[in-house]
Amino acid sequence: MMLVVRRALYFWGWVGSLASFSGCSWLLGSPFDDEYMLQSDAGVAGASSSGVQVAPSALDECKPRFYVSNHIRYPSQSTGPVELTTNIVNTDTDERCDKDNKDYCVIIGNTIDIPHSVNDNPRYSGVVPRGKRALVLLAAGDIHIDGILSVAGFDGWEERDPLFRAPGDHAVGMASHVAGGGGNASAGGGSCDGAGAGRKLLLNDGLVGGGHGAVYPDPHEMNCTYGGGGGGALQLVSLCGTIYITDHINARGGGGRGGGQDVDRCRDGFGGGAGGTVWLQGKVEIRSPDDSPAVQLTGGGGGGGSCLPMNAMTVTHGETGGVLSTAAAARGGACESAVMRGEGGLGGRSDAPPGAGGRVRPSGQAELARCGGGGGARGRLILQDTGLACDDLENGSDGMCVIASPVTPESQ
Repeated sequence: MMLVVRRALYFWGWVGSLASFSGCSWLLGSPFDDEYMLQSDAGVAGASSSGVQVAPSALDECKPRFYVSNHIRYPSQSTGPVELTTNIVNTDTDERCDKDNKDYCVIIGNTIDIPHSVNDNPRYSGVVPRGKRALVLLAAGDIHIDGILSVAGFDGWEERDPLFRAPGDHAVGMASHVAGGGGNASAGGGSCDGAGAGRKLLLNDGLVGGGHGAVYPDPHEMNCTYGGGGGGALQLVSLCGTIYITDHINARGGGGRGGGQDVDRCRDGFGGGAGGTVWLQGKVEIRSPDDSPAVQLTGGGGGGGSCLPMNAMTVTHGETGGVLSTAAAARGGACESAVMRGEGGLGGRSDAPPGAGGRVRPSGQAELARCGGGGGARGRLILQDTGLACDDLENGSDGMCVIASPVTPESQ
């Protein structure tokens, strides 16, 4: 199925500053609040130190009309076309990462292609970047995403495997309680008492991933670190071409683990991870191959709380939320009564905010049953210098769509 994009008149300009938006910004038809307005620069590549307006830096034969956000720099010449076929791209060690950009793995090409690929493993299908640094793909010409590009967060039971950690910084929106959900487009879902949710992220936070569910490391040193992982941070920049997305970008948050699984002392349900951040800069055309959103940004569901039956030594554990990064909540462990448990919270998506973890039911049974984990917030699709409004995307994303104003040359 072709995802229709109503092409707006393309406009390049120097209008606006990082302290304002050019017009209203919308979440697939719904307005969002003004807290997303930029209040300082989002990073300039090619600006002079004196703040004098200069033309953006050229790359190959391309003379772009905008500055690249997030302090990303690039040389005057690329190494030619780039094709990403490696299954796992390690953003900390990959030799294709530009050496002049320390904060991110910036892969630079005249054109960049991710070809269609088939892989039976749903967690490793297509190109799967992993690492501490966010991934930036920057091209003078076109970028083709013809295969799956997955920066999805790990589910709670995968937390200890570094290969499952989505690229980028996840600490900004990370939860502050075991049962808290990670934050991104909004705050995450809190524990059953409302506490511990990761905070909402702003454009001023830069290119960062969705917050992890559950605080890490565990401040109580009980090794309770099984929250869902936040979706990764990804930026695609086409200076003089077009970004074509004809398959899926998966930046969903991972589900929180159920309380009491393997480790009886970790009895609360763990919070889900927030969806990630996908930042598109330059002309964009999106065609989804099916009815699902092309850019997938749902938050992970919270894990169910555990229950300790009366006169028993073994904990009945809660279910894991959002297995394989769906937004589903998890059921708590059942004791004595099918309702004596704390359910997990739903992960955030385009039609619903993240849910808080369920309280123990019936009340007053905290010594037996524990809270469910809160859901992770949905992620953000950031459009900058695209010439499109969020209304121009039909089923483009299940996260929050944000319009960022153009970067202007300012003193760094």
